Amino acid sequence: MTANTSDIRPDIVIGKVAIELKGPTYHYDLQSIYSKCFEYLTEYEALVIVLFDLHATEGQFKKVLNNVNRYFPRAVIIRKEVKNLPEFQETSEKGNQFTKVPEPKQPQKGNRFIKKPRKR
Repeated sequence: MTANTSDIRPDIVIGKVAIELKGPTYHYDLQSIYSKCFEYLTEYEALVIVLFDLHATEGQFKKVLNNVNRYFPRAVIIRKEVKNLPEFQETSEKGNQFTKVPEPKQPQKGNRFIKKPRKR
């Protein structure tokens, strides 16, 4: 497995399979999927495109999904919604180190808020 940060190559290559990760994905990002399919499928046997945190209408997504399924049968699109991920902030001037943002403390519940079962 190799990782790549270039815009010309897939994000990940495993054997003869290219994996492209996109996220968050907006409606204008969906249009680039066609060129990725055309470019990568000339060099790789299969292409997996993972769309994280989609910010497009269901109609826009389905149109791209149907076209990819029709014209690029060796490509697969996976839609993954991302929820409850921890937030990170930059901790260096170069922007390549991150630390987890601490979660806000929840108010402590005292005994007066806990209902005790009644004895019968």
